[in-house]
Amino acid sequence: MLRKVFFPYIQGIAIGIGNIIPGVSGGTIALILGIYERLLNAITNIRLKTVISFFYIFSKRDVFLEEMKKCDVVFLMQLLLGAVTAIFSLSYFFSYLLDFHREATFSFFTGLILFSVFVPYKMLTRRSYKEWIGLIVGVIFVVLLGVMQNMQEYNAVQQLQQKEVKVEQLQSSATKTLSYIQSDGQVTFTKYVIYFLAGIIAISAMILPGISGSFVLLLIGLYYEILVALKYFYFPTLISFALGCVVGLLLFSHFLKWILKHFFNVTLAFLIGLIIGSLYCMYPFKEIFYIHNVPFYTFPKLPDINMHFFVCLILFFVAGFVVLLLEKLSQYSTQQ
Repeated sequence: MLRKVFFPYIQGIAIGIGNIIPGVSGGTIALILGIYERLLNAITNIRLKTVISFFYIFSKRDVFLEEMKKCDVVFLMQLLLGAVTAIFSLSYFFSYLLDFHREATFSFFTGLILFSVFVPYKMLTRRSYKEWIGLIVGVIFVVLLGVMQNMQEYNAVQQLQQKEVKVEQLQSSATKTLSYIQSDGQVTFTKYVIYFLAGIIAISAMILPGISGSFVLLLIGLYYEILVALKYFYFPTLISFALGCVVGLLLFSHFLKWILKHFFNVTLAFLIGLIIGSLYCMYPFKEIFYIHNVPFYTFPKLPDINMHFFVCLILFFVAGFVVLLLEKLSQYSTQQ
């Protein structure tokens, strides 16, 4: 009994951590843990009838319980609680890691993604040219997104180096974002609508293995605003973003379930391609430019062979061990 309660909560924490780190997908973590299909089925079973059943919680208890069972609501709540725990309690910690130990952190998550590819690969029932085309398209799609983000950073560096810029003018920095979010007068209704739409886009990316919702937020320039809102509990921003996530989750999950049902192997191969392509985005060693102590990460570079490199290499292989451990735990919990 304790295992049934504890395991999904821990799995939710792992998914929450995956959604904090730019480049890591909560969907990828769910695939590694072996709960992706169950999670997708549970979400897509949430219907208007499910919401209405809450009004019959006392008068028609059997109707309510039947709807909750269809939605696997206990499992969903355990995952949600774990994910929320991770996002709120660990956002500051991972912000610190990204600021001061970025290469080591990304080395670990690169290993996590690379060693996890075999998990969905074993699920393929056919490996024809169609699947290979789907895989290649997935790889190219994510790599192009990564190149776009690199170009954004590089262009920002070029523009900022050509003129005198004050720290508070760096819109992408956490310093600017914090002062922006904490000033109620500067956050307009339009901005809340943008947060809502960002939630729809980000959660759609989070469902897909290989595409990180955090990475998409980086591309559209809202990652630091959402992260700082989490760190300092700025609820107007968080509520707008969360509502968008709920709407996006319900809409996109149905589409994904439909396409997996009708084109399982090609879709899964495409998802594997997304995971492989995300390795470009997760590559730890990149050219770094500092403008007023604010880092801008541009294009990949070869690492310097020193003690720091070997630490990153060790973390890379530790991540592989973690993947194997998570898969064993997933098999164990399934058998129970």
